[in-house]
Formats: sequence, structure tokens, C-alpha cells
Amino acid sequence: MVVSVEAGPARWPRERGARTLLVVLVAGLLIGTATHVENLARAGLIPRPELPRAANLFWSALVIVDPLVILALLFSPRAGVVLVAILMAVDVTVNLATLGVTTPVVAQISYALLALIAVPVVRRSR
Repeated sequence: MVVSVEAGPARWPRERGARTLLVVLVAGLLIGTATHVENLARAGLIPRPELPRAANLFWSALVIVDPLVILALLFSPRAGVVLVAILMAVDVTVNLATLGVTTPVVAQISYALLALIAVPVVRRSR
């Protein structure tokens, strides 16, 4: 996917660092979307029946939520980066509460920290 600096109703930042952070955040959400689509296709709405139903439904809802946040990043990056940070705070909280500290959860924590770092960088860039 190619995103120009002029893409969407809001311009992407001109600063290379801010644009790089946005691209990495989009890529991470695409990976998350693919993971949740695979889980949904393989196991339905409740991919992990041994875990709480609410967590399962949350994970399945990410099939819709993740792409919506991608669109926000692409078309309104200053708002989208805040949405990513909020989404990841909720996602990491749910995953830590249900799965504990596992390698995938540690990777998500790293991505969440990147999203937090990206918020001021993207929001102050022009």
C-alpha cells in the first residue's frame, strides 16, 4: 500500500520519523487484523472457549475495530494515533488478564509502547 503525504482529508506529517511511526503502526494493526481473521475463520466467535467469553468476543470484535483504526491512521493521523494507543491499552490489559505474560503479549506490550511514543511525535508534527 502506498500512502502519499497528501493522502486523505488530513495531511500526513512531513517529518520522516512521524511517517515511519505511522507506517509501523498500520503494519502492526494489519498483522493483528490477519491474526483475528484467522482465529475467526478457524474457530468462530469464541476462539478460546476455555477463557472468558468477554475476552473472546473482544478479540473477535478486533476484526472490525483494527481496520477502522487503520483508516483513522491513514485519513486522520493525529486522531488515529490516539486511537491506537487507547486500543492497545485495552488490548494489553485484556491479554494480560486472560493470558498472562507470554511471548505474544510481550510483543503487544512493545507495540503499545511504540504507540504511546508515537502520540506526541505525530500530534506535534506538521
